[in-house]
Amino acid sequence: MAGSSQNSNFVPVTATAPCVVCDKGDWCRRSRDGAVAECHRLDADQCPSGYVFRKKTRGGFSIFRRAEQGGGPSAQGGVGAMQKSKKVWTSPDQFA
Repeated sequence: MAGSSQNSNFVPVTATAPCVVCDKGDWCRRSRDGAVAECHRLDADQCPSGYVFRKKTRGGFSIFRRAEQGGGPSAQGGVGAMQKSKKVWTSPDQFA
């Protein structure tokens, strides 16, 4: 198809396959593989657990990606992983 754009990788959500971000069956879109969601209702600060905010579209809609897909702080370990890897001191003797 001539003039095809990257938007062809997105399909509309439906009542039987709702948006994974806002759980509604209309208005939003998702990637064909389901790894990316374009939510037309929620903003970056409303990112659901298991997803990372990626960017805003030119139209002002939020793009979210599954955390395990890579590319965002949560997917790459981020602060949570750094905190888990920090050594925890349990005794004052360990400072000597």
